[in-house]
Amino acid sequence: MPGPYCRRVGRCRGEARFARAFAPKNRYRNCEMAYYVGQRAFACQLPCQVKGTSSTGCHYFALSWSFPGKQPIRMDKSIPMQPVPDTRSRATAAYTAPFLVFVALLALERALGLNPLWAYPLRLAAVLATLAALSRPLLRFRFALPAASIGIGVLVFAVWVAPDILFHYRHHWLFENSLTHVAASSLPEGLRRSFGFLAVRIAGSALVVPVVEELFWRGWLMRWVMERDWQKVPLGTYRASSFWVVALMFASEHGPYWEVGLVAGVIYNWWLVRTKSLGNCVLAHAVTNLALGIYVVAAGQWQYWL
Repeated sequence: MPGPYCRRVGRCRGEARFARAFAPKNRYRNCEMAYYVGQRAFACQLPCQVKGTSSTGCHYFALSWSFPGKQPIRMDKSIPMQPVPDTRSRATAAYTAPFLVFVALLALERALGLNPLWAYPLRLAAVLATLAALSRPLLRFRFALPAASIGIGVLVFAVWVAPDILFHYRHHWLFENSLTHVAASSLPEGLRRSFGFLAVRIAGSALVVPVVEELFWRGWLMRWVMERDWQKVPLGTYRASSFWVVALMFASEHGPYWEVGLVAGVIYNWWLVRTKSLGNCVLAHAVTNLALGIYVVAAGQWQYWL
């Protein structure tokens, strides 16, 4: 059934937004007031500059509810509310904080030479806690094209390992230098035979890292480069500058594998533009990382785990 509509009246500037939930009365998250129609709770929120004041406030003006086959329900009540919270900052934190926590703890591990046996699980736990605290509403991914996304993930895996199998150029100075460092694993020999640690490492690479990276790179940064008020930019919007900035930065994250990282970034970016679905990108990225993790362990190609 189509949702209700809200008509704004009175002296107030700003666009109306809808909020709806099936929640107990007075427990309406992110909404100060709710009206009830039958068993459903609805609210219409208007962020606006209230005339005669210097602060941004929220008023509820005449609400008109319309349902198919029924007469509209009119509510001509205006209720001044508290200022609207800064939802943009909270949304930015939801998309970026898990990635920043992951990168910061990774840098700390390497700087202090911490043992991955316990440092890696702790890093995963910290990232999962950040996701649970800040990003939970974003984790309801829709996989609109699962088969094609799996195919994209397998393609990126092939792109990642094929150059080293076919051409053996990884130790050229373009790929191993003072900026990119060397293609060598930091994983101690003993942990390469630890089934428990390897299982945790593969699970983290396939289930956590794709979510964290896709939220940051393609969920937030691609839109933020286009517009500082990035929430106005629909997911999957194409602009050449944003597309290539994110692809290049994604490549730089992968050190001596920057050239395959660039190709992977271009493919993932294209897949987002093509499908308008972050869930499809997460699935493709997860398949790539899972395939790479299995290949690393099965073939002993530890250099891919830097």
